Amino acid sequence: QLTLMYANQMSLVPYYFAAYGQGFAGSQAHSEAIIHTGDDLLSETTVLLAYAYSAQRLFSPPFDRLRAGICLKLRRVSFGNNPDGGQQRSQGSASGFGVDLGAQWRATDKFTLGFALHDLVNNVFYNNKRTEKYSEAVPAQLTVGVAANPSANLVVALDFEKSLYQDTEDVLHFGIERIYLNFLALRAGFYQTLGPEPQRNFPVGFGIRYTFSSGTTLRLDFAYLFQGLSNTPRLSTTVLF
Repeated sequence: QLTLMYANQMSLVPYYFAAYGQGFAGSQAHSEAIIHTGDDLLSETTVLLAYAYSAQRLFSPPFDRLRAGICLKLRRVSFGNNPDGGQQRSQGSASGFGVDLGAQWRATDKFTLGFALHDLVNNVFYNNKRTEKYSEAVPAQLTVGVAANPSANLVVALDFEKSLYQDTEDVLHFGIERIYLNFLALRAGFYQTLGPEPQRNFPVGFGIRYTFSSGTTLRLDFAYLFQGLSNTPRLSTTVLF
């Protein structure tokens, strides 16, 4: 499948995403993706290379529904290239890497568990033209989630993001999706930080799905995130071959 996505974060910062994924050998899959966000002041490009494996050939039910994967992230950052920044602006570049691990278990036809370790191993190396070179790590994060399918047309999901870094807040996500007429999906939810001053934001969205006579499926999705300072629209399209 192929996915393209664009978002305007807080109606200010552009965000571009493209990904391709394909299964092979019956129980394995690979995926490649690229993310670019920012502008001349600060921009970041990340390349993602992922591999996943299904345990259906290793275990008997219900553990044959267990899937696991690993993702390597390669980062490139550029900052201070805005022409109006002045002579004293911080200017330079950075490069780095990160490794994510994840697993999903579809315990029953109506209940799924999952977890992911983001940036379990990582580092970013900076080259600031005004100071010496230095490096720092991206805060690691553990995400645990559950999803329920009470019916074929309804999905309810709850995720908890646990920061593994003391200066980063934990986050709770909740979402619900309802499918109508087998082609229209309506979505709503919220996510909330769990720090001393919690902030709650509300995303809503919809999706349209159409399958051609050739078997190819096209999906169009739109989401709008209501935030405290400024809102974020997001548009994506997916082609399933």
